[in-house]
Amino acid sequence: MKTATHQSDHALSVPSRLAPPAGMGTINNHGSRGGAVGNHVITQATEGGEGDSEDPRENGQQGMYDSDETIAKAPRRDHRVAWQFEELEGRITGYALSRVAGGLKGLPGHPKAAGRPALEQIADAVDLLVHDLFHPRIRRHLDALAALHGIETPDEKAQRLALAQIERAYRHQRVPVRGRRPHLSAISLATGTPLPRLKTKACQTLLEDLIALNGVERPEVDYDAELDCLAAYGATLQAAGARLPAKPGRSGPSVTRIAKAIGITSHRFARPHLTTALNDLARKIGVEVGPTIIEDATRFAAFVDARIASGEPVPTWRGAIGYRAIAAMTGIEAQRIFNHPGMQRDVKRWLAAHNQDKTT
Repeated sequence: MKTATHQSDHALSVPSRLAPPAGMGTINNHGSRGGAVGNHVITQATEGGEGDSEDPRENGQQGMYDSDETIAKAPRRDHRVAWQFEELEGRITGYALSRVAGGLKGLPGHPKAAGRPALEQIADAVDLLVHDLFHPRIRRHLDALAALHGIETPDEKAQRLALAQIERAYRHQRVPVRGRRPHLSAISLATGTPLPRLKTKACQTLLEDLIALNGVERPEVDYDAELDCLAAYGATLQAAGARLPAKPGRSGPSVTRIAKAIGITSHRFARPHLTTALNDLARKIGVEVGPTIIEDATRFAAFVDARIASGEPVPTWRGAIGYRAIAAMTGIEAQRIFNHPGMQRDVKRWLAAHNQDKTT
């Protein structure tokens, strides 16, 4: 029996990587099997000899072929087969189990969307593209892993990183203490961990364990070095014709900004030697003169009145009042706007006026 090949003008192109093995045909919509290679449809001819086969479409027979309209509307198909999905699921499952074996939750959490996995981190870990994880089957698999092994929250991740930093810094070294307790400021500078995080129960427990393991050290303070740093900072300001930064809303110098500039902790300025030196420096080169709270409150009230008159909305950030945006518009510190009762009343007055304009 011989075969004849007919070229369909509207046949769908089948990628070569998805072509069936040699000797196997493709099953059409009506269950019959015929060979398919590229755009060529191979049909079985009758015994009438070479070239005797007829195109059924010439005789009005459309049963074996899709119509042009059906082919034009055929949706794109995901050509991945079951074993490919199983391979992806296996890689993701192995990643989740490795995290669980390390004492973590199965999937990393999204840094902003609570309760959702961090798909980019998962994709990087298992060497996939992010869009591969959006397939419904893969998403169902991720949901099952999240229900079984949990999702790590951003706070849990920050806590884990803080514990790792502390252990890495003092695994083989003594822990600095001040009095009978760990010297949190020194530990914060050494590890880069914020002070509020060091005060948590988990960090305190780890520090106690490290103290029991390696002992403590009481760092000797170089008072002369601190005084030299402050004097050099003052000389730099004086040479530039500047003054010491002022504390917001007050007349004294900003200890926080000065301590950050010279590289020591702000609590050191409670010591007599630095307190005396800072006061002497303030008298020598002066302190910046900033607007008082009353002046800022008056200016802010005028700013709000102008915005209400123009009908501008209150800036927002993730559904809340955008104090940073307001501070950038007014030149007043966001913390002062948030803490001052008069400015808070002005913000609420602005918000109420805008809501009333929307309803009318």
